[in-house]
Amino acid sequence: MNNQILCNLNRGGLLREACIATGLLPVELLDRGELPLPGVRAHKVLAGGGPWPFGVRLESANPVNLEPLAGTSVSLPGNVFPLFSIRYQNLRLCLLAFAPAAQANSSAPRAAMAVIQIQNDSQQTVRGAVLAPAKSRTLSERDNARSEKGNELVTCLDETTWQPHFPEVNFILKAGERKAFTFALILGESTQDLKHTETTVRDRPVLDWLHHTWQFHASRLGRLAIPESPFFAEFQTRLEEVCRQAQLRTGDGSFAGGFLGSYISQETKTWAKDCFYAGLPKNCACTRFGRPTFGQEASRYNELHAQALRDCR
Repeated sequence: MNNQILCNLNRGGLLREACIATGLLPVELLDRGELPLPGVRAHKVLAGGGPWPFGVRLESANPVNLEPLAGTSVSLPGNVFPLFSIRYQNLRLCLLAFAPAAQANSSAPRAAMAVIQIQNDSQQTVRGAVLAPAKSRTLSERDNARSEKGNELVTCLDETTWQPHFPEVNFILKAGERKAFTFALILGESTQDLKHTETTVRDRPVLDWLHHTWQFHASRLGRLAIPESPFFAEFQTRLEEVCRQAQLRTGDGSFAGGFLGSYISQETKTWAKDCFYAGLPKNCACTRFGRPTFGQEASRYNELHAQALRDCR
């Protein structure tokens, strides 16, 4: 994801354990007289959301979630973007999930974008609906709710529109026809925060967001080619992504710790010093291969670690 929002995806395309960082709290250590110590001895404060399952309902049939369907395959375009291919009856479905990169002079949106493409491989017209995550609410519903305490929402993007009985998006596909449906899954610290993020993601089409994010990662990573062993070239990118995706930032862009790898477990107590050691190989790689943007970002962890040690003395 984009370090403002982190989220797990399983092999079936289910988005779950999404979270954002709202701050850091010092940890009181008994062996130091219960004095709060800054820096590495700090725990991140998280706000979570999900799981966010998508599904499909064909006319006169029961709805099904995409995640448990058999025959799902996964690919990684650009070695970064997870693309799930799913077969269901005579439909071919593709789910692409990504978190948009930051625009100039701003933080990345605290949102995951999901693009679902459905193709009708039958010789007949098919009617049905895409099912969005039901536990999240649109902003209009949140405004009308008396006691809505959630910090997440799902919203349609581009030409995708809700039916009156949210959360369905109806479709009619002629033989061989395909259509795409786009959504944003948003986390925030307040309703105002959610509205701001929704406005941001609606500023440009999802295809533009994808192109912008693709170019951001392509310029950051470069292209490593090992013709005789292509697996190792791809694996190098995946190693870097495991490192990058482990790290969280608060809404103002400050470093807020992270996790041990790209698997998100909100119950794990990971100190900021562990994130520093995870970021160190990234810094070394950038220094060695001349990726200044990459290295400058990682070097911030060195500075934070050093400052924390000075504060503790």
